[in-house]
Amino acid sequence: MDASGNAFVAGGTQSADFPASAGAFQILPKAGNAGSAFLFELSPDGSKLTYSTYLGGSVDDVALGVALDSSGNAYVAGVTSSVDFPTSASVLQPSLIGTNDGFVTKLNPGGKGASDLVFSTYLGPGGGTGGGAKAVAV
Repeated sequence: MDASGNAFVAGGTQSADFPASAGAFQILPKAGNAGSAFLFELSPDGSKLTYSTYLGGSVDDVALGVALDSSGNAYVAGVTSSVDFPTSASVLQPSLIGTNDGFVTKLNPGGKGASDLVFSTYLGPGGGTGGGAKAVAV
């Protein structure tokens, strides 16, 4: 939850019509994706979807935790099998090493589209690495 009372939720979906918000970082899942991670923000009373985005590559991705910093950036932690999971330049691990690597992505939900992604990196290697990942408040 942020300082205004908005709730942030991260998880995984197999839906091709998950309600991504206009101008979000990733408004559609990658072609052929069996499951995509997501992040969404709900208004304090739960009546309005303030921000919503897919987060993933072309295989399986799931977010397992989310935390916010004092600037409103969301840190999403999870696991992916996608070789094309969105990463950013100059990160710790820019490519998949194992079959299922963990990931950590920092998003600025107040941005629009590509500017939402602050950084994103794999954390591996391993079959199942990141399976218990959780994001903690910073």
